[in-house]
Amino acid sequence: MVGSGAACHRRVEHWTTAKEHGAAVGYTIAHPDSVPRGVGPVPYFWSDHFGRRMQFLGTSAGHDETTTVHGDLDTDEFVVLYGRDGMLTGALGLSAARMLAQFRVALGQRSPLDAVLNPARLGPDS
Repeated sequence: MVGSGAACHRRVEHWTTAKEHGAAVGYTIAHPDSVPRGVGPVPYFWSDHFGRRMQFLGTSAGHDETTTVHGDLDTDEFVVLYGRDGMLTGALGLSAARMLAQFRVALGQRSPLDAVLNPARLGPDS
């Protein structure tokens, strides 16, 4: 699970995941002596509803904290971060693709939620 500190398998049934799996299998077949490629470290899915795109990175499973970092839940555009035990585990965006994209790297690096929310305060050596 992303951000949990422990590896686990997670099934994500979305066509983008199937595409990543196909590319990984194709690479492994074409390069049998190489280290197999995995799919991206951050689960992802999206869906369009009523002219708005909803996207999710990571997971919300077991979260104990949510923080709205862009927009407002009562509007048609927002980004909400999910955390567990002080670590960023997921990000949900509605009509905010550019704002949401910046959290993909932080999720892949299993960043502390505080570092994502307050990057200037922590400094480069944190």
